[in-house]
Amino acid sequence: EAIGQVKAIAFDKTGTLTMGKPQVVQVMAVENTAKLLQVAAALESMSEHPIGAAIVRAAQKQGWESVAAVNVLAKPGRGISGEVEGKIAVVGKAAFIQAQADNCPESIVKQSQKWEQEGKTVVWVAYDNDILGIIAVADTVRSTAARSIVHLKRLGIEQIVMLTGDNQCTAESIAAEIGIDGVYAELLPEAKLEVIRQLQRQYQSVAMVGDGINDAPALAQASVGIAMGTIGSDVALETADVVLMTDRLEKLEYAIRLSRRSGRIVKQNIVFALSFIVILLIANFTGNMTLPLGVLGHEGSTVLVILNGLRLLKD
Repeated sequence: EAIGQVKAIAFDKTGTLTMGKPQVVQVMAVENTAKLLQVAAALESMSEHPIGAAIVRAAQKQGWESVAAVNVLAKPGRGISGEVEGKIAVVGKAAFIQAQADNCPESIVKQSQKWEQEGKTVVWVAYDNDILGIIAVADTVRSTAARSIVHLKRLGIEQIVMLTGDNQCTAESIAAEIGIDGVYAELLPEAKLEVIRQLQRQYQSVAMVGDGINDAPALAQASVGIAMGTIGSDVALETADVVLMTDRLEKLEYAIRLSRRSGRIVKQNIVFALSFIVILLIANFTGNMTLPLGVLGHEGSTVLVILNGLRLLKD
């Protein structure tokens, strides 16, 4: 019932609007590419994030010797830190890394900005207080995403936005590709939660579509939480009200249509059943009702209500 009343929908980016299977496409090291990937992979091997898995795969593909990381600590929405070969290593967003590093080469900054404008996610790597370099990661937008957004707008959804912890340039590039107008970027999990609350104040009924641990607070706050069933984390699946079992965004449109049709048929059935009871009561008090006719009328109206409900099977 609730999903048919939704007026605004917020989508997470990675794993929801994109396939959630990012690949390392470019690497720029200050000095040593091997050391850059080795340190990054050591930390990211302890992470569950899709971007972390992509970095680990890239390092393995290059055949770099793996090293172990200890005292690993994840900073949701920022990055991950730990010790690699006795020295502090940090992997994550630019601001998070730059705050903990002594050097910040201008060439690295310019290249990072260029990659972001191209729609890539840039991961910074620092080791022993020095920036080792940056890694560009790209994800594939779901082939059905743009079409699903168009159909949702045709359904009368007043506002469709994208929420992401990624940088603003990357977020806007992907949003423009699939037709989303509103973009909230560089968000921490608590910031996603606040955006949902803001949308609820404006539109009352808001749906949140996500798949990751970082999305769980927003999924819980939303009027309807919707999780991607295949790629979604256990926390997201447990928190959501609706699960898209095959990760097909077009099923969201179907769910909204089905909910609205169900609501209309329920109202029709209530009106029909009550009307029939009123007719039977009037006939009874006027003396025009026999017991067989009363039973036939009452049970017959029940059968007709059921048949009307079965019209939902057409979809």
